[in-house]
Amino acid sequence: MCEQQEQRVEDIDLVVLRRRAGLRQYQLAQLLGIPQTVLRDMERGRLPMTPEWKERITDIVNEAQRSKPTTLTVEIKFVVTPDAQQRLRRAYDLLLETGPAAQQGKARK
Repeated sequence: MCEQQEQRVEDIDLVVLRRRAGLRQYQLAQLLGIPQTVLRDMERGRLPMTPEWKERITDIVNEAQRSKPTTLTVEIKFVVTPDAQQRLRRAYDLLLETGPAAQQGKARK
């Protein structure tokens, strides 16, 4: 499993950092306990970011990144008897002959 590298607010743009954590602006504002408009103004550079704010935002964003769900791809293989293989093949062929795609092909002719 690969570890996510923690980011600091001063290392990267606040908007990029927030988005990488999978947070919307209103969500981060709620977690910080501030109005969304204040966060918006911080992101746009209209309000200064004090070291305390940078620390709080960094902690919250890094925690959100750690708790983001990850995708796991699983390949499932199963054994099918020759008899079952034949039945599946017949069903598949029948579907191709009579299914929606086959009906559309006949309608075009």
